[in-house]
Amino acid sequence: MDRNLFAALTRSLLSIGTVCFEAGQNPPASFSEKYCYHPALQACYAEEALQRTVRELPERTLWQLQDAVGIRLLLFRTDGTVWMCGPFVTQPFSEKRVRAALIAHRLSASYIPSLQLYYSAFPLLSEQRAVHTMRALLRVLTAGAEEYGFVNRVPSEPDESAQTDRYRTRFDYDTIRRRYLLENRFLRMIEEGDTEHVLGAFDGMSISEMNEKRYLNSIYYVPEISMAMVRALSRKAAERGGAPLMEINEITQHAVQSAAAGTLSEARILRNMHGMILELTEAVRRHRHLEGRFSAPIRKAVSYLRQNYSQDVRLAELADVAGFAPSYLCRLFKEEVGQTVSQYIRALRCEQAARLLRETDLPVSEISAYVGYPDNNYFAKAFKAQYGTTPSVWRAQKDAPTV
Repeated sequence: MDRNLFAALTRSLLSIGTVCFEAGQNPPASFSEKYCYHPALQACYAEEALQRTVRELPERTLWQLQDAVGIRLLLFRTDGTVWMCGPFVTQPFSEKRVRAALIAHRLSASYIPSLQLYYSAFPLLSEQRAVHTMRALLRVLTAGAEEYGFVNRVPSEPDESAQTDRYRTRFDYDTIRRRYLLENRFLRMIEEGDTEHVLGAFDGMSISEMNEKRYLNSIYYVPEISMAMVRALSRKAAERGGAPLMEINEITQHAVQSAAAGTLSEARILRNMHGMILELTEAVRRHRHLEGRFSAPIRKAVSYLRQNYSQDVRLAELADVAGFAPSYLCRLFKEEVGQTVSQYIRALRCEQAARLLRETDLPVSEISAYVGYPDNNYFAKAFKAQYGTTPSVWRAQKDAPTV
């Protein structure tokens, strides 16, 4: 059986990982280190127990191991190779079920929060889907048409000897706290437009100390979910950093299209994320460079207007953001920006409208309302004052300069 093909199909169809090794060898010790949260709850994943299971594993039979909290692993032997596929779960986290397991194994309730984080890292599949898909792949990729048998290995009775102090303290909350510190550092790099260090911050965040699992394969286990979550976090950080909303949208939409254009391998996911993160951070950096000449209060006002240009921004509201009285803000804004507040809002609205007129087929009336001008006639007058021509003529002029 083609190992690379099987691993790729399993990842694509079930979103679970695979480990394979030669029959007669022991499973990699790293597997138990990663996935055996507590040997009392997961006796089947302890290193020695897993070795015994592999020795007993017959040919052409699919075994499913299941621990006390419902985390599962599929194993089979074919062509002199042993495969372990998973772990995965078949139900959402249930505190009631986990509480019963902790009580049965004489473990305290303090394990519940960390167990919830651990359990939720695995993909959620129905047992029927997982087993049916695995048997179908084996039928197609291995020689012969014989169906693989299926055996479900349920948890054994609690093993009190496995309740050691080492495992009572193994899962400490410092790892969770550190993960959030790394996430915040990464987002801060985007907000500050730090193109030099942002990718290093992201890659540093991508390795979690929690059970030594890859961050993208644990917290963000499914590729589509991992990209969506990182994209959402990054675009909000870029927005807080002051990057124009239209530019943020263009960058993230391009990332979505690029991801949809090919196979979602881990290398491709990381390249796609790196490109998007760097572009968003560069957009923030350009914004800060253009507005670097402004004082801190005016930067706050300008950033607020860029985020809320389509709203009816009251002068008192803007003055509160800048920390000045309205009259003083108006005078300082004109001195530093070279435009009045109302002129600047008009420029922002018309800039976004000009992009939409050139890049979409949306009706002028819809674009007008989108950028903050419910009155289409008033929008036309404002647009002409800004660009010297009407919105319709602007759209028709293919050789007009790009905004």
